[in-house]
Amino acid sequence: MFRRFQLLLLAAILVVAAFSTGLTFLFYLVYLGVLVIGGSYVLTRLGLADLEAGYAVNQLSGHVGDRIRVTYTLRNTSRVPKPWLEIHNPTSLPAGLPGRAISLGGRTERSWLIRTPLTRRGHFRIEPLQIRTGDPFGFFESSASVGSGINVTVYPRLEPIPLWRLPAANLDGSQAMRERTLPATRSTGSTGSRRPATATSRSRSSTSSRRPTRGSSSTSSARSSAAPVTSQRSRSASASPRPSPTRRSSRTVPSG
Repeated sequence: MFRRFQLLLLAAILVVAAFSTGLTFLFYLVYLGVLVIGGSYVLTRLGLADLEAGYAVNQLSGHVGDRIRVTYTLRNTSRVPKPWLEIHNPTSLPAGLPGRAISLGGRTERSWLIRTPLTRRGHFRIEPLQIRTGDPFGFFESSASVGSGINVTVYPRLEPIPLWRLPAANLDGSQAMRERTLPATRSTGSTGSRRPATATSRSRSSTSSRRPTRGSSSTSSARSSAAPVTSQRSRSASASPRPSPTRRSSRTVPSG
């Protein structure tokens, strides 16, 4: 800003002196100054026009001792050459990222690779790419920011431990193992439930099977039929087993 103020003050003094004195030499200096300043301004304005730039980082994390690689690419899509371009990537990495000043011709492309060592662990940031251009006399300057910042995480160094190995781990199902298992209770294959026969049902079946013959009296038939009923009931009552406690069987469902 101070340089621009000095330039404007010098141009104003030169113009006033040229018109007040009428000297040809002063007018020649005024014309030359207008040509130089105007050309510098146009060159600066066109310095970043039709320019494509970018950078790529190969990894966002690493260990102390590794090297991070950053690839830069600049492409000029116009026919107007770029005589001076300064490319710089601000970063908080301990080793930093070196900048570069290049020139591009019309419709040309340029790429280069930078390897930076990671010397300290922690969280670091790479800021957006900064591109700056100007005129050869330093009157004007133009800059632009490309891309977005990224974060880089650096972990401690990995040191090998000699004569030490991790024990091999056995994965479940990777090999057969002999183990004793409890015998499973065999389940019955019946579909319906069974009920034990009672004394009443047995006596009914026995009495129904014994019917009186034709021609016998009702008294004798009743006596002959009643006696077996009583004996059958006594037998069935004596022969009926005691109900045993119910046993429940369970089966373990094998896991798929």
